[in-house]
Amino acid sequence: MDLSIFSNITFDVLIFILAYSFIVIALKSRIEKNKNFSLMGPFLMIKSVLGINLIQRIGSHKRLWHGFGILSILLVAILMPSIFVLLVVEALIVYKIPASKAPQPTELIGIPGINPFIPVIYGIIALIVAVVIHELFHGFVAKSNGMSIKSTGILYFIVPIGAFVELDEEHMKKISKKPRSMIAAAGPGINFVLAFVFLMLFFGMVSTTVVPAYHNGMGVYSVYSNSAAQHAGIVPGDILISINNVTINNDSSLEYAINSTKPGMVVGTSYWDYNKNAVVTQYVTMTNKSLLTGNLNNKNLPFFGVSVVSTTGFLSFIKNPFNGNFIGGFVLFIALPFLGMEPIAQPLIHYYTLQGPLAFLPLSYFWFGVNLFYWLFWMNLMLSLTNALPAVPLDGSYVYKDGVSYLLEKLFKKIDAIEVDKISNNILVITSFLVFFLIIWQLIGPHII
Repeated sequence: MDLSIFSNITFDVLIFILAYSFIVIALKSRIEKNKNFSLMGPFLMIKSVLGINLIQRIGSHKRLWHGFGILSILLVAILMPSIFVLLVVEALIVYKIPASKAPQPTELIGIPGINPFIPVIYGIIALIVAVVIHELFHGFVAKSNGMSIKSTGILYFIVPIGAFVELDEEHMKKISKKPRSMIAAAGPGINFVLAFVFLMLFFGMVSTTVVPAYHNGMGVYSVYSNSAAQHAGIVPGDILISINNVTINNDSSLEYAINSTKPGMVVGTSYWDYNKNAVVTQYVTMTNKSLLTGNLNNKNLPFFGVSVVSTTGFLSFIKNPFNGNFIGGFVLFIALPFLGMEPIAQPLIHYYTLQGPLAFLPLSYFWFGVNLFYWLFWMNLMLSLTNALPAVPLDGSYVYKDGVSYLLEKLFKKIDAIEVDKISNNILVITSFLVFFLIIWQLIGPHII
């Protein structure tokens, strides 16, 4: 096994997490002497009775929550096999991932500040909203099915990461399958609904208000130091229009324009300067590609020194990522954070201007709102998909076990209830181990195969 799996992990973060978890668990008996505190693994539950009356009042509308509970079961029944099949597919193609590109353990933890791809501010807001509403809807559906709420409170893991509604677990095990599945499915169900709502708000803001600041050229994403581009005054956020009288409208035209020059050759370049809001033309001396590669054999190859992105292409994508290939577009849209995007931060925001119903907003407020809606969508979707998995202790485990029990009762009517419960529980345990293996395999697989 290639132990380089650990080489890129932020050890200080992991050590701190492990130390915190060990200390908290070691102090469990002392912590739980206070009735206002309880542990769920390394997670500290700070309990109160605040909000219980509100949950009971809202949860008293039985027909409303019964309908939502049924809808949630249907959603989880669709999400559960979908995300499970995705895990299986990822496990089967793990051999294609080089060890250097394998995901790190911190990337599987959906906590801002620990996961390097989740921005702290957006992530904390989105996580709190997703977890609080998730727990509230467990409470609403539980109350509508006659269950008592033991407590509410804050869930703490190093920092506050959300809220909880504590149900009577013994009562949860004793009630019939349908209400139990409704209660369990309500959390991931509302997260999925919210993900759709926030996604529509994101598309609404972008589609109605965002237009290119300059309609020709390619957006400059990065500029290499001491390159011709830097000497011309080009910075990330500008839009490259032409080099050596060759119009730049895609990657191929940029490559052609550069290859039509030589190191040391003086060429004209035009670009839209986002700071000046004007087109600028400069004459610069082309550098050589050894600046990029460090290989002196490339000193005869011309080098301009920019990476670019299609401003119109990116805008079209975030307005409608489903155009052409629904599944591929959706996966890419979800993966934007792993490509270094928030999804729309500097320098991308400089390629665009605002026209339309929300153009009155200051740019910083507008883009904050766009990115926040994206992360509210992203976090709710991830929480929904994760909790729909058929694995203990996730919400999907209740729905899965009760579904298996229902099928066993229908197919084998001579088996008594105790035996059905035993078999379905064993199946759940096996499935849980399989799910966690499929997740862990993504980390270790590239280092073994």
